[in-house]
Amino acid sequence: MGVEGGGAGGARAAARHPHLRFERLALDDCARAYAGAADLVTCMEVLYYLPARQRLAALRQLKGMLRPGGCLLVSSMIAAPPYFSAEQLGALVGGELALVDSGVLYLKPLALWEKLQMKLRRGGTPGAAGYEYAAVERWGRYAARLLPGFARSHAYVIARAA
Repeated sequence: MGVEGGGAGGARAAARHPHLRFERLALDDCARAYAGAADLVTCMEVLYYLPARQRLAALRQLKGMLRPGGCLLVSSMIAAPPYFSAEQLGALVGGELALVDSGVLYLKPLALWEKLQMKLRRGGTPGAAGYEYAAVERWGRYAARLLPGFARSHAYVIARAA
């Protein structure tokens, strides 16, 4: 089951995976409807859209959806505010849950290339380039080795509820 707060992401996912159920809910409604019900909650590229004073409350709502021992996966682009650094994201999540893992993705050159392709095609959707997972993973390893400072694109944190 997937829940999308807004945008077209849920509709695209539902079209790709018709055997799964997707709902569109605000975080408050989702937290009430699924309190203590999830083994895994993901919050990908969302927290930085919230005003800084609301982020901790949102994180607590995400935490409240987890069953005991459930995991939360949170990610952020790495950039100047309102985005997070890897350390800031870890500190925010680690203040509420037990950190299991964290890391950085080195995909900025690939993302820039994809944006250029989209502009040349005069539109299109992100991810439409059709990269295979193994190729993206290989590119990330090369970029991390050759351009470690420049290539840092996203931070992620995996944390577990008590």
